Amino acid sequence: MTFNPKLSKYLAIFALLAYFSLPIASKALDPLRLTAITITPEDTKVKIKWNTSYPATGLIKFGATTNFGSWINHSQSELEHESWLSGLTPNQKYYFVIEIHDQSNRQLTSPVYNFVSKKAVDDDKPVISDVVVYFITGN
Repeated sequence: MTFNPKLSKYLAIFALLAYFSLPIASKALDPLRLTAITITPEDTKVKIKWNTSYPATGLIKFGATTNFGSWINHSQSELEHESWLSGLTPNQKYYFVIEIHDQSNRQLTSPVYNFVSKKAVDDDKPVISDVVVYFITGN
């Protein structure tokens, strides 16, 4: 068997292509995931946080029914996400889904989640009336 410089050149190029394509191939097999969803309700707003396995943008659809009706866009491509849903009615049940998209055109929609906004704070001071006091003594 004789040494063929053209063949060894092609083998070297093939080896380099195979080596550098391995991370791309493994990334394509690794799914886009949505994790660590936390919900922090307040009386007229709620904070929703979530993580993604790859930098992704997101969209939260929400409403008082599973038809949603409102949405908020999370347009920054990142791993850790946080959005505030505002204009909520206190002590009301709301439903939401999170849709995410990454740079590899992978998409994922979460299951439907729900939360109840907190009750409105009652800042009215109590009024005490019609009180009759008997037998008050003093020093």
